[in-house]
Amino acid sequence: MSITANFPTIRPTLNLDFANSRTVDPRITFTRASTATYFDRLGVLRTAAVNEPRIDYDPATGECKGLLIEEQRTNLLTYSEDFTQGYWGKHNGTVVTNVGDGFYKVERGASASSNVMSYIVALNTNYAPESERRSHYFIIKRGNTRYVYITTKNDFIHVNDRRAIFFFFFLSVTSSDFGSSGFIRSLGNDVFMIGVNLPTSTVWGGVAENIGIGACASPTDSRVGNVGDYVLVKCAQTEKGEFPTSYIPTNGTQVTRAADNAVMTGTNFSSWYRQDEGTLFAEASTLRTSEYGEIFQIGESSAANRLDIGLLGPSGYSAVVAYGSIEAIWDNEVAINTNKYANGAYAKAVLAYKFNDTNTAINGVAGTTDTVCVVPVVSLARIGFDSFGRYLNGTIRRIAYYPARLPNAQLQAITA
Repeated sequence: MSITANFPTIRPTLNLDFANSRTVDPRITFTRASTATYFDRLGVLRTAAVNEPRIDYDPATGECKGLLIEEQRTNLLTYSEDFTQGYWGKHNGTVVTNVGDGFYKVERGASASSNVMSYIVALNTNYAPESERRSHYFIIKRGNTRYVYITTKNDFIHVNDRRAIFFFFFLSVTSSDFGSSGFIRSLGNDVFMIGVNLPTSTVWGGVAENIGIGACASPTDSRVGNVGDYVLVKCAQTEKGEFPTSYIPTNGTQVTRAADNAVMTGTNFSSWYRQDEGTLFAEASTLRTSEYGEIFQIGESSAANRLDIGLLGPSGYSAVVAYGSIEAIWDNEVAINTNKYANGAYAKAVLAYKFNDTNTAINGVAGTTDTVCVVPVVSLARIGFDSFGRYLNGTIRRIAYYPARLPNAQLQAITA
């Protein structure tokens, strides 16, 4: 009863329920200067047209995840789908066969003995400076072994070779030279995404960072296997960044996916927003691990005046951060809630603002009320990115706005 009593009695004047409505409100102006991919409710990889928003789904469960918002990224691999191309080197007798439905069989050939790795590897010249992080992944289907591995190489020169071995049945990384950066995710129907997020390191600095894949029969040694061991490979991606983003197909040249931008301006904004007090609510998830990602910003054309709900991920965690800056950028922070939650999980967060009475909450934990703050004058809303060009790189289930500064107990209740 006490929990029920703490819920708001007023209705939100804005309710963007992307996950349940599975649509984007027509008051939102959405732009993206390129096509982009997403998964539909049947787990099929689809392509959205230029300026078409993406409602993304979990391909393994069919659950609607909400509106997908990502920054600009480039697939650095020039052939991401045709593994018969000479661009993909075949090592130690590896045989590549097109088996249909977009999959290629990467098979341990007859000339591969039981104590060598057999794989395909991208032969590119994507030199990675020491300060640059990269994410690599393949979309694959399980073959006739329990294990598959990813390797990074400098062409066929065995300098700074690194490997990670993945176990299909438990969706686990059984052995890795990359620390904890390897990941495996089910995409349903025996299809998986496997990859590694490489840190900044002199280990990879100054060499062509090429990515390869092969099947193996050991959880700890990628050299162990039998002639005929195979994995089915469909897509490959290498991108600059600390986490993977949606797949970008290439066929002979690198391809860039533009950033997603969603805004509300004019009467589409002013019809529901109240300048003197209010409460912003958002439920979202991000794959970011160390950088700030915006969920919902109320602001103006510049960055001088704004209220933000975002996710900040130091050491693999995230926090709600809210700002109201009216004199200079980053001055007059009105409220910061550093309650952390696991990276990649959905968080419910709110920012309630009023003159000298502002607070935040995340996942049922309220911050400390800020009693010295001025509410900025604003004119628009940005969804999934901010005035600094920082993107959520994740999905937004819901955004709502209440035209009142809700009490702290209600902030806790609606985010619990």
